[in-house]
Amino acid sequence: MAKCQRIRRKKRTVCVGDLRDEIIIWDRDIKAPAFGSAEQTQTYSNNQTVWASVNTVRGKEIFNGTQLVGVKTHNILMRFIDGREITQENVVEFKGNYYDVLEDQNLEERDGWLELSCGVLGDKTQENNQ
Repeated sequence: MAKCQRIRRKKRTVCVGDLRDEIIIWDRDIKAPAFGSAEQTQTYSNNQTVWASVNTVRGKEIFNGTQLVGVKTHNILMRFIDGREITQENVVEFKGNYYDVLEDQNLEERDGWLELSCGVLGDKTQENNQ
């Protein structure tokens, strides 16, 4: 039987049952606009389905030192995936909604748990956003 593991949060342990939310991680490719156009195109590829714990947070604004990166609306805690780097270039899909990865943190740099700070992105297709 699997044991619960203590993670960095105060008085918090993660058990297998806490990873009850199925999410899909997409790679985002942004292509430069064609000559004479201001519209850049985004395509999504190389998806991977994982189990995670998704929690909502109050909308915290995240800054990168000089400018606003986005509004944090969700924290996602998942197991670290060997051989896959998850960065701000990725998008997370959860229950049909898409979330922009604003910040990723390898907890305690032990390659055991990964915490993602995400903000609501909207639908994946540009036509639905316009």
